[in-house]
Amino acid sequence: VDNKYDDDLNFVDDTRTQIEDFRANHNLAYDDVYDSEEEWNDEDEDIQLDIVSSCLIESAIRKINFQKLLDTFSSLGTDFVKEEIILHVIYSRSEGVSISSLGGRLLSTLLLSGYKIDINLLNDIIESLDKDLKNEIFAAKMANSSLEHGAEEVDVVAQISQLLS
Repeated sequence: VDNKYDDDLNFVDDTRTQIEDFRANHNLAYDDVYDSEEEWNDEDEDIQLDIVSSCLIESAIRKINFQKLLDTFSSLGTDFVKEEIILHVIYSRSEGVSISSLGGRLLSTLLLSGYKIDINLLNDIIESLDKDLKNEIFAAKMANSSLEHGAEEVDVVAQISQLLS
């Protein structure tokens, strides 16, 4: 397979153009595609989310055709698919991010990782995950709310595990 990106500059220019085209075609402002994720930078929250995230990912893998998703994104690896695609869809949708905005965010992440994908295919994947992972999305929303109100992560995992079983 020939790579049309003979140098990094061509890749960056093409990526920037694709992102700008996507934003223009979907009437998205800069903040709709790239938002600040300051809340993800808190170390304590990261530890809590790691435990909750593991529970959500394990449940999600049982409900979707994970191998097909891995095959689609084979060059990116298992951890990337789990964390940057599945988990990102679960948490973003639990926060009410629209599928088109989420598609823009994921497209940007994928392009910057060197993976090129058609936005329509990506949106179809997101819609499928959204449909198949309704319980995980609800559990993520519930977990975030519980953690914000001071619940212990072990209790939160026990609570969402019941919902996901």
